[in-house]
Amino acid sequence: MYITQKYDPLCRHAMYKVLTCLFFVQQMRLYMNLFIESIEGGMYIAGIGSDKATSFLKDSYRNSPSFQSITDIREQVSGQHFDKIFLKQNTPYDEMCGSAVEDDKLMIELEWR
Repeated sequence: MYITQKYDPLCRHAMYKVLTCLFFVQQMRLYMNLFIESIEGGMYIAGIGSDKATSFLKDSYRNSPSFQSITDIREQVSGQHFDKIFLKQNTPYDEMCGSAVEDDKLMIELEWR
């Protein structure tokens, strides 16, 4: 960046404040992750949040809160950036074995690129 005006200490101080503010905003940015969870019948639900899904997606084709495939979710969120994408696998074996703890579900990070 070339400065064509005379040196102004007040202008330089204001520029320093702006750059410092931008630096802190970048450092404080919330990491948005995509959480996909398999549910019964081969369907999926998807939500967005930093540590867990806080807002859920709705399938725009079928106007439904569930998706028929991970590909459908991927198409709907194309063009959006997520820091990480997680898939939580729910299996009927968890219920058959009497596991009631939510943390026991298989959670894997997907390679989305």
